[in-house]
This record gives sequence, structure tokens and C-alpha cells, in this order.
Amino acid sequence: MKTAYLLLLLFSNLIFSQKSLEYLRKYINIDTKKNTKEGVLFFKKVFEENNIEYKIIENGENPSILAKIDGSDKNLVPFLLTHHIDCVQEASQLKEYENYLEGNCLLDDKSLGISQLISFLEANKKKPKRGIYFLAVSNEENGGKEGINYVIEKGFLPEISFALGEGGKAASATDKKLSLSISNTDKGAIWIEMEIPLGGGHSLSGEDIKIKNYLKKISGLQKNLPFYGKLKELQDFLSWYKYAFPRNRELPKSYEEVEGGDKIFVSTTLSITKIETDGGKNMLPSKLIFCLDIRTADAESHKKVMDYLKKEFEGAKITKILEVYPSKTTPSDNIYFKKLLKILKEIYPNLPIGPSINPGFSDLNYLREKGIPSFGFSPFFLNYYHFSTIHKKGERMPKERFLEGVELMKEVVLKLCEE
Repeated sequence: MKTAYLLLLLFSNLIFSQKSLEYLRKYINIDTKKNTKEGVLFFKKVFEENNIEYKIIENGENPSILAKIDGSDKNLVPFLLTHHIDCVQEASQLKEYENYLEGNCLLDDKSLGISQLISFLEANKKKPKRGIYFLAVSNEENGGKEGINYVIEKGFLPEISFALGEGGKAASATDKKLSLSISNTDKGAIWIEMEIPLGGGHSLSGEDIKIKNYLKKISGLQKNLPFYGKLKELQDFLSWYKYAFPRNRELPKSYEEVEGGDKIFVSTTLSITKIETDGGKNMLPSKLIFCLDIRTADAESHKKVMDYLKKEFEGAKITKILEVYPSKTTPSDNIYFKKLLKILKEIYPNLPIGPSINPGFSDLNYLREKGIPSFGFSPFFLNYYHFSTIHKKGERMPKERFLEGVELMKEVVLKLCEE
């Protein structure tokens, strides 16, 4: 009898793994860089095959899709699983090596979407106590204004108790699990295009000194933006995260005491995403164009950043391409955060687990702004080398980590349905 049970369990796990990979192959092979129409049709077909109620939210090139599973206990408000369909690379085939998966947009964000989809379908079979909504949404990579923000502002978002989405980090080193963080707040972003007028002219005219000076000034911007925020959130993060890397150190009581890599969570950071001129062979440019991706940890920093740029680059045309303020923080004593934490600690009793700051921004910013408890949760235990492939061609993760992560997401979602 025991042997028969084990064989049945092995067979069901094999079928489950095959289905997860089948969906992932299809999803990776759909081009969602320029629009999300085909991605929406992928989910539409899955929902129709499983007799699940859904609604397509039309918005030009940026449609989204919302599906629903009713819960048996009408007193329990449903929760939301959400991820973004769009990505920064074109479609690719999913390459499968002996123990590796490789494909465009694998990590950001299609593996998360498939883990949520599998969990949603499994919950549908179980007829859960608490209902679930599944939202595959567009436009996150462009800031979410025409995606999750559109869904909210146009009244398509139903009443939900809490949301699970992009963010958090399941960290590993080689095969050793190190920690599991759940982001309960995000940094904000200002995307800037700056056009600086130049003199142009012959390459021997000496005007190129202006270009060199501007390049030097731009490259030094990072150290000249000393604007901070979210110190309390960093303290909450480090209070548990220090057990993942045990060493004696005090929690920082001020921004000046924040060490090394932790500074990314509380400081204003800057990346140069484009440098462009109209110059040519033997001809100096008449303008210099920069695009800057600036991440902020405090709403007041937005005005300080803009004031600084206008002062330092007087005469430049400065255009905001996107502005998303840092999100509100869902408190770590929130009832739904405590439920999620309890479930994860039951699964991984010896693993450091707790709240964190997302050093980027996500669609959850918009949900938290509406007072909805929202948690970034990634179920895939990855190391530095995997994370370093995000937004590159051919994002990578071990196949076993993908399958393990799908199983983890499924277990967490099913338990949340019963809480």
C-alpha cells in the first residue's frame, strides 16, 4: 500500500513538473516587449480550458487579464496574485540544459507568473475557503501608469484583502538556502531625459572640453545626491537578516551608520541608461542627451533631485519621463503578513525570513498607495549569478529551482486560502 502511494505521488509530481515547464515554454515564446495582447490570449486559453471566470481589461496595446476563483466562505475577502506580462526583451525559445533553464524574461517576470498560474489552477481544483483573483498585468516595465494604475483608476480592481506580487528575494549560495525576504515596501523612481545644448563646430575648435566636463559631472552625480529614506524599514530588515550572515554589528541608528551594500535600500541611486549626441566624424555635437534612472527612498527626495539637476545643469532641457513615489510600507505586524510569515516558517523552520525593502519599484506601489497590504514574494532560491542576468538576453535559473519554487508558491497559496 505504501509503495503504491509513493508511486502515485511520484507520478503526480512528474505530471505537475511537465505542466509547469510546458506553460513556461509557451509563455517565454510569446513576445510581450511591445504589447501584451498575445500574453493575454495565452492566459485566456488556460482559463477557458479550466472553466475559470475571467475578464480582459482592454487598454490599446496594453491589455491585462483578471481571473477569479470564488471561495466557499463568503466572509473571507479574496486575495490577489499578480505579475506583469510585459518585459524588456523580445520573445525567445526556452533553452533547457541538463539542469538549467535559459530564456528572455525568465526571471523578470514570467517564471513568477507561471508559479502563480499553477497555484491558481490547483486552488481551483481544491475549492478554497478564501477566494483568489489572478491578475496578469501590462506596462510594469514602463512604470505601470497604463497597467496596474489603469486597472485601479478605471475601477477594474475588485475588493481584495491583500496582494502577492513581484519583489522579495529567496537567496542562495550555490545549493545552500540563505534567506527568504518578503518586500513590504518599494523605493520610488524618477526617469529623466536631459538635453544639454552645446556649441558644435569643428573637432579642433576646443569646444570638446565642454563635453568632457559634462561627462565628468554626470558620472559624479551619484555621490552628489545624498538624499535618504526608509531607515526604520532597513532596521526591521537587518534585525532578522543578520542571522543569514552572522557577525557582530549594531543596527544603524542613523543614515551615516548604514554600511556597504545596505545603502542601496535607503539612499537615492542613479544609473545612466542612455548617452546620445548628434555629432559625427570631425564634427562636434550641438547637443548632449542623457537618460537617468533615479531610485528614491523618500518622497521629499523627488523635489531635491529636480532642484539639484536644474541648478547644476542650468540651460538644459529636463523632462520627467516617469515619476513613481516610494511606496507606503505595509507594517510587519499586519495580519496577512503574519499569516504569510507563519506559513513560510513552518516550511523552512531554520531559515531567516522577514520583511525587506525592494530597492526597485513594482506594481505593488500602486496597491499600497490605496491602502492594500501588499507583499513581494519570489519562491525561487537563486544566487548572485542568476540575479545578475535580469534584463539581459537569456536570463538563467536552475531547472530544479524553478520546479521547487512552483511547488513552494503552490503550497503557500493553498495555505493562504484556508487561513
